[in-house]
Amino acid sequence: MAWKDFAELAPQLTQGEINFEKKKRLVGLILGPLGFALCLYLPPLPHVTPLGMRSLAIVTWAVLWWITEAVPIPVTSLLLLPLIAVCGLFPFEKALGYWGHWTNLFLFGAFLIGHAMEKYGLTRRVSLTLVASRLVRGKPWRLLVLFLLANIGIGAFTSNAVDAILFTSIGIGLLRLLSVEPGSSFGTAMFLGIAWATNIGGKLTPSGSVPNMVAVGLAAAAGYRMGYAQWFIANLPFTILQTVAMLCVLRFFLSRKDQEFVLPTELIREEVRKLGPFSRGEKIACAALATALTLWILPDILPLVLGRTHPLAVWSTTRLNWGVVALLVGGSLFVIPIDWKARKFVITWDEAMNNIEWGTMVLISGGIALGDLIVDKRVGLGELFSAGVSVIAGANTPPFLVVSGIILITVVLSQVTSGVAIVSAMGAIALVVAPTLRLNPIALLVTISLAANMGYTLPSSTPPNAIVFSSGYVRIVPMFLRGSILALIGIILLSLTGYRMANWVFPWPPPSG
Repeated sequence: MAWKDFAELAPQLTQGEINFEKKKRLVGLILGPLGFALCLYLPPLPHVTPLGMRSLAIVTWAVLWWITEAVPIPVTSLLLLPLIAVCGLFPFEKALGYWGHWTNLFLFGAFLIGHAMEKYGLTRRVSLTLVASRLVRGKPWRLLVLFLLANIGIGAFTSNAVDAILFTSIGIGLLRLLSVEPGSSFGTAMFLGIAWATNIGGKLTPSGSVPNMVAVGLAAAAGYRMGYAQWFIANLPFTILQTVAMLCVLRFFLSRKDQEFVLPTELIREEVRKLGPFSRGEKIACAALATALTLWILPDILPLVLGRTHPLAVWSTTRLNWGVVALLVGGSLFVIPIDWKARKFVITWDEAMNNIEWGTMVLISGGIALGDLIVDKRVGLGELFSAGVSVIAGANTPPFLVVSGIILITVVLSQVTSGVAIVSAMGAIALVVAPTLRLNPIALLVTISLAANMGYTLPSSTPPNAIVFSSGYVRIVPMFLRGSILALIGIILLSLTGYRMANWVFPWPPPSG
């Protein structure tokens, strides 16, 4: 659904975009294997072993295909794993074992919980209840703010693509209810807001977006355990600031007419009344989410309350891995009955398989594998990148300028490149070169992940952008111009807050014990 081939994506693009995409993908299709072959036959570069040249060959092929989207992005990740084994970099058990990495199992369980929330209408109820709130008082701007805040809140716990589809469908229903036609500034603001809010909400938790999970996986591979609550705390200030910036940009371009018309709020409340009381399915989905969140953050809280050496704190940090919790809670949805007499349970296996984003899980596997190709001392490219960075940014370069430059490059790339590709490549490099620059590698990795989630300008930048663009309420010029403004503001805000907060929350070196 979120990983469309060119033929599926073409109907949503202009003729100019179609021509550009065709050329870009053809160039990538040729350059990927060509770069791979060239790296294999070149003599070893300085600081790179002959085995490392094979790693460089695979990394080159993968990055070129990710950037140009020569094939659907997950396909590139899927081919990475057997290629690593064929080139003799890792045994096939390790190369193919990335598919079973705990971050993938965490996502598997999270998808199950998210499906239950959508199947029984919990997410729709939360959204409509917020926009029908008396806080709206018939004001369209207040409706838009509450609608997008709901989008951000739900987007923190669901897939970006699913969140965008959900709020696009709710948004279309709301605008039809309000008789708002495509082309109005209010409709444009709502659907640009859906794309942006989905991406902003995805920054807030590790499960909110795929680049976040790649970053968590890279940190884990480097031996650093990130806490769920830690991630939330580290990224909350920037998320709040970026939300305020988003609302300011939307408000600036909203016409006076669309700020002053009176909403028929009773119609929206009628939609909420039609939902009726909470169903058993909604209650169970709500309980599943609450249980998962509690167990995800418990390993962060218990050591603070009881002390790191307390048996219960030790048990929680060593046993309550995110993947373990997600699988336990997600698996329970198959055995909790909705109608015991009919032997009907919360979700079925076929439903689960249809609602798992397999492409996302493949991306996670490939991203972590690529990271290992860079940081592994036997086959990796870490020394090469460290030497290169030391030439560009010397020891006397202020850390703030280095971080700001990395953020700028990442955000620019995020407009035309998959965030997963960016974090997989730049994140792995950051882990290796950050100490050379006197920077916290984990904090820099988190900052890169946030920057990679700032693709606001083009339909092809992120799946949410493409989804809202297909609604007909947003055109390419407003998306590009207003998205560029938001991205520029985001670069400034992230430079001032992102790394500092992450450096405080994720200390380096990690505390012992």
